[in-house]
Amino acid sequence: MIGIRSITYHLPRKITQTQIEQSARLSRLWDMSFPSIRTQRLCLCPFTEPADIGGLKQLSLLCDKSSIRWFNIPIDPTNHKNVPALFGFAHSVLAEYGRAFVNVLGVIDGIIRPDILERCAELIRKTSALSANGQDNFRLGVSVNVQPNGPFFPFTYSSGEMGFSIALELTQEINEICARTQGGSLGVLRNAILAQIIPQVEKINITAIGIADREGIAFHGFDFSIAPIIDENGSIITILNRLGVYNFGYTGTLFATSFLTNIMKHLASRFKSVGFSGVMYSLLEDLELCSINNERGVTLEQLISLSTMCGCGVDMVPVYGKIKNEELVSILFDVAGISCRLNKPLGVRLLPIPQCGRGKTVFTAFHNDSDFIANTKTVGLNLNLIAEPGDYFAYLDAYVH
Repeated sequence: MIGIRSITYHLPRKITQTQIEQSARLSRLWDMSFPSIRTQRLCLCPFTEPADIGGLKQLSLLCDKSSIRWFNIPIDPTNHKNVPALFGFAHSVLAEYGRAFVNVLGVIDGIIRPDILERCAELIRKTSALSANGQDNFRLGVSVNVQPNGPFFPFTYSSGEMGFSIALELTQEINEICARTQGGSLGVLRNAILAQIIPQVEKINITAIGIADREGIAFHGFDFSIAPIIDENGSIITILNRLGVYNFGYTGTLFATSFLTNIMKHLASRFKSVGFSGVMYSLLEDLELCSINNERGVTLEQLISLSTMCGCGVDMVPVYGKIKNEELVSILFDVAGISCRLNKPLGVRLLPIPQCGRGKTVFTAFHNDSDFIANTKTVGLNLNLIAEPGDYFAYLDAYVH
């Protein structure tokens, strides 16, 4: 049986007590309507100006008193005159509220702003120092050409229309179908996946439309991404193995990813959909991928390459703590380049580990949110750096425009 990974409630730009109460009521309705919901979440409209940090306390209190676990604060620095102040606000949110995520809209409408990506790099480094183990970057993402109202944190933001979206939990179901049909053709497997999942989605869809109509709000749609979970049969690597791909990152990985993505896109075409609807190789959220990384290493180059096919980009990757701004920016530029060239939404979530020195390897020591985060060793970096980054940025800025 498929589950629901998250129900994300998208709030209007001006939040009133009425919307706060409605969010709590929606949470109760979903608790009664569906037996297996991993998380419920709140998402706000992008902030274009720094706000009063204390004004977010009502959201934190709502989480404390309901089944809503996290809230997301997106920031849009593209038209802000004082970009450092807006990024300072984002850091303060992460430091003040343990339930808060921050999503920086790093690239919008295919326009790469080097100054913004530099600020993103600074924020990633600064956030890594909030705790001894570097886990707080779990709550910080950089979005690249991402559209509003998706359910996956941190790579989403509200359009301003009160409503909700749903991220489905498909990985275990697909793993079981692959196990039953192993040895058959890919066509047989594809048909089996669709035949088993579509009726289940139809039931959830009926419930979602009913709740939306009852509350007079929008059901924004499903994200049909295959995302890993920390549970039996919850790894995407197990699916790849059952497709005959036993060496992650080597030949066949891209094809298997495209095959699975095609199925997800078909589902997205049959129902109202938002978000990525792809395959998510989130390293620290996939136990088998962590195991591969521990044994022989997963390279950043492999993950960037898979961004051409996968759903979420370079996600949940631990790196050494003393990483430089320009090293982070070079990664952000690679993902931004792929996103702009292929016209697909992507994100970047990197976790510099403070106790890991340059050129060293350590194992992460994350203890909170263990239902979402596993542990693995830091990923090595082989980065090309330009001697004069200012000239490099100017060249890229001219190129993307």
